[in-house]
Amino acid sequence: SSSITVPANQSITEGNSYTFSGVSVSSENSATNMTVVVEVNDGSTSDDGVIKNGAIELASYTKQGDLASINAFLSSISFTPPDSNYNGSVTINISFNDQQSVVTTSSFDITINAENDAPILVNGTPFLTTIDEDNVSSTGTSVAALITRMGAFSDVDSSPSQGIAIVA
Repeated sequence: SSSITVPANQSITEGNSYTFSGVSVSSENSATNMTVVVEVNDGSTSDDGVIKNGAIELASYTKQGDLASINAFLSSISFTPPDSNYNGSVTINISFNDQQSVVTTSSFDITINAENDAPILVNGTPFLTTIDEDNVSSTGTSVAALITRMGAFSDVDSSPSQGIAIVA
């Protein structure tokens, strides 16, 4: 008989990857042509992210070999979301064929939590009105004028900017 050990559901913050931990297969068989398939599925037909092994990134990864090489593979891979701002949930599906018993399957979920990304200045040149030292009559630059001079902002998050911070 064969089995797959997977971790409890996992959680990461957007922009990060998940390195597989606690994933392994076992079998009473000593065959050298066992097969494990690891794939990512977020329930849509769009890009779900990739399984990464070294420089190779694939949505579905197949590894053949003996038990030791398959478990070494499972401990060396990671999951990378489709882009640095992706958030949601994906399922990692694993199937294992030890060439002796029925194909064994298991899965676990990875939740990618959203992170509030800073907005960026798209165009414009912010500047403050120059005020001479000891000038007490200048009104300086209003926040409204500063925002107008800055141009447009872009924010990958769906919520609008809630304020402005001016730092030196």
